[in-house]
Amino acid sequence: MAHTVSRRRRAGLIVACLAGLATMGAGYQYWGQGPSPGLAAKAPARTGVPVSVTVVTRRDVPIYLSGLGTVQAVFTVGIHSQVDGKLQEVLKQGVPVTFESPVAGQSGRNS
Repeated sequence: MAHTVSRRRRAGLIVACLAGLATMGAGYQYWGQGPSPGLAAKAPARTGVPVSVTVVTRRDVPIYLSGLGTVQAVFTVGIHSQVDGKLQEVLKQGVPVTFESPVAGQSGRNS
């Protein structure tokens, strides 16, 4: 009895393999041969794609980060003027300036 079961199993396996081979052959015939000559003639020609060309350079890439939230300084600095007094005169716009020429005059201790 065990001998007949193994023969049935073997016969079923052979039939399944033949069915699989037949399916693969039909699929190759349908899809593997490429388009038919009538359809290939009607296909539009591909147009070129515009391409930009440039010289390669090495440079830093800017990184921009955006997000929501709050920012708190770790250290703060107080900025104060080093001179006390009032400005008496300011150089007018358009007047040429040279190195170490005064642009403003002040009254007070040192001018």
